[in-house]
Amino acid sequence: MIWYARPDEDAPKASDYLLITIDDPATLRHALQVALGIRAVVEKRREIFFRDNVRIHLDLVTSLGDFIEFEAVLGPDHTDQEGHEQLKRLIDELGLSPTDFLSGSYGELIMS
Repeated sequence: MIWYARPDEDAPKASDYLLITIDDPATLRHALQVALGIRAVVEKRREIFFRDNVRIHLDLVTSLGDFIEFEAVLGPDHTDQEGHEQLKRLIDELGLSPTDFLSGSYGELIMS
């Protein structure tokens, strides 16, 4: 399971996340469903590629289509500024523009 927090902006943004190993996903899903309910179900297929410290996610999301996401992994060797510069280069190389960016999550898109 992945918990993450990031601002809803249609531009490159910082994201904090936590990966959690789940030994019994069916029981956890049931517990969360009972406690919180289900607002949306996101079914996706993801391929991940790397360019230096940037993860490139190619997502096929059921009922929504194809998406690309860049994730610059920062740490002691990479600053926020370097990460933004790397993402800008990739965006420019692929001919993307700010109008191509999404601000919401796949779940929010499915619900709308």
